[in-house]
Parts: sequence; structure tokens; C-alpha cells
Amino acid sequence: RRAGREAVGLRLMVEIARAFRDGVRPQTAERFAQRVGCSVRLVSDLLGRFEAQGLVNVLGGEGEDQSAVQLGRAADQVAVQDVLKAIRGDRSELPDGTPGDADVRSAVEAVLEACDGALAANGAGTLAEVIETLPPLEPAAPAS
Repeated sequence: RRAGREAVGLRLMVEIARAFRDGVRPQTAERFAQRVGCSVRLVSDLLGRFEAQGLVNVLGGEGEDQSAVQLGRAADQVAVQDVLKAIRGDRSELPDGTPGDADVRSAVEAVLEACDGALAANGAGTLAEVIETLPPLEPAAPAS
């Protein structure tokens, strides 16, 4: 379930970055949910997390543009790891229940740092690198 949430969150941010790159008007949570293939509730929750971290801006508007979403900063300034951190939440808030937890936490942090390095080494350090080879986005169909 957690891995699925991370996959949806990454896909959502890639779609938002791609739309921004291609000059597509900011889209609503409903449109992104259709594009990503998941519930509006999940997309809205993820967008709230992304907005809290400054990764997206939720724009108020009227009618079709109500609650439209766009990148909060340039795609080359959005690290994939920042997206994952927004999805996962702050790990520093995890409780320390046993003396061994500090050792486990250190080991997990080392694994996550290795993952960060692997992302950067494979040209996926930022959203701009991820969307670089994607074809232009086709505009969403009008809402019915």
C-alpha cells in the first residue's frame, strides 16, 4: 500500500511537471486523478502534502479552473527525493520505542541516502530529468 502511494505520488508530480513544461493550463485534482488512474481523494491528499512542502501551488478560481494545480517551482528545482519525503512525511517524528531504534533508524537512513545517490546517478535526481524524454502531454478531454 505504501509503495503504491509513493508510485501514485511520483506519477502525479511527473504529470504536473509535464503539464507545466508543455504549457497546458493548470489542471484540477479530478483531472489528475483521471490521468493517473486513482481516486480524487488520494490525489487531493497528496496535493495537500505537496503544497505544504512548496512543491505545488493550488490556484483558486471559478468554474473549470477551481482548485487547479501547478508546480510550485521550476521542475529542475524539485528533487525526486523531496517528492518522496512529502509523501512519506517527516521520519524524525517516529517514536523511539526501544534502545535499538536508533541503530535501526541509522541503518534505514543509510539505505535512503543510497537510494538518493542511485536516483541522482541514473539521471532522475529532479523532476526535470524525469520528464526530459517524455513526449508532449495531450490536453485533457473537456469535463462533461
